[in-house]
Amino acid sequence: MSEKQKWVVTRQCYYGAEYPYTVEIAFGGLDYANPDMYCTKYPGEGDEYTDPREAAQAALEIAKQWQTDEPDKDIGVAYGSTGGYTLPFEKCEEAKLLAWAEKRWEDLPKCQRCGEVMGEEGWMDAYGEITMCSEYCSDKNHEELERLNREEAEE
Repeated sequence: MSEKQKWVVTRQCYYGAEYPYTVEIAFGGLDYANPDMYCTKYPGEGDEYTDPREAAQAALEIAKQWQTDEPDKDIGVAYGSTGGYTLPFEKCEEAKLLAWAEKRWEDLPKCQRCGEVMGEEGWMDAYGEITMCSEYCSDKNHEELERLNREEAEE
C-alpha cells in the first residue's frame, strides 16, 4: 500500500515563543515535527495519524492532561507544517482546531470504493481515472462492473 498523508501530535516547548508550551499537530509525520519536542508521556503523543480529526482530538486530550499535571503553565494547541524546517505554530482555540481538522478531512482524496484516504499512489477505475486506494479495491470495482454489465446484457 502506498504512503498516506499523516499528522503527528507532540508536546513542544518553543524557544523564545510567546506561547512556548504547545501541543502541536505537524503535517508530514514525525520527521516534520518541530525540534523542541518533549519525550512522550501521554497516550497518543508521538503517534502519527492519517485522520486529522483523530489527531486534533488526541492533541486536545493531551493538552488537558498536561495542563492538569502542570497548572502553572499556559498550555496551547496548534497545527501546521514545518516543511522540514523549524517553525513554531500559532496557538489556536479548540473550535478553530476542530474546524481545521474537519475541513482537512473533507479535502483529502478518498477511494471511490471503500472511502479510505488515498495514498500517494492510486489504482485506476474502469475509465482510467485514479480513484482507488488499492489494487484490491480496483479489482473489486472491476468485478462489480463486469457483474452489472452481464446482468444488463441478460435483460
